[in-house]
Amino acid sequence: LLSYNYDTPDGYVPSFQPPQIFLREVYSDNKLTYSQERDSINRVVLDIPFEENDLIFRFNTIDYLNPENMEVHYRLAGYDSDWQVSRDINEIRYTNVPNGNYELQMRAKSVKSPMSEVKTLASITILKPFYLTFPFFALAASLFGLMVYVYVTYRVSYLEKKKLQQLVD
Repeated sequence: LLSYNYDTPDGYVPSFQPPQIFLREVYSDNKLTYSQERDSINRVVLDIPFEENDLIFRFNTIDYLNPENMEVHYRLAGYDSDWQVSRDINEIRYTNVPNGNYELQMRAKSVKSPMSEVKTLASITILKPFYLTFPFFALAASLFGLMVYVYVTYRVSYLEKKKLQQLVD
C-alpha cells in the first residue's frame, strides 16, 4: 500500500494507495448465505428467496498505513439511487428488499488515501414471492374455473328441478 518514487532527489516519497475492500459474509434473514472462508470466490452471486429478504453484508476495508477514520461509500444498485456514506463500519443492513436484481457496490478511502475504484462485491437476486409466480396464477385460475363450473352445474340442476316441480304441481 506504500510505494516509493526513486526518481526524487532524496530517494523516496511515499504515495498512498486506496484501501482494498473484501466481502466477508452475507446473511439473509440472519442465516449465513455466503462466507469468504467457506466459499472463497471473488464475486458473489446469490439467489435469495423472497421470505429471506432482510440482508446483512459484512466486509473488511484494508489500509495498513491509515486504518483509522475509514470512509465507506456503498449502494445496493437497483435499490439505492445514491451512495450511502459511513465511517468506520464493517456491516451494512437492508430490510424488506423487494424482489429483483441488485448489485452491492462499494468504494472506500481513509484520511490520507485516495478513493478506491468502485468494486461490485455481490450480485443478488431476490426471487419473486410464490403468489407472483406463474404456477400460482395457473392454480388460482384453475380453482376459480372449477368453482364457476360447480356453481353453474348446481344452479342449472336446481333450476331444472324447480321447473319440473312446477310442471308436476
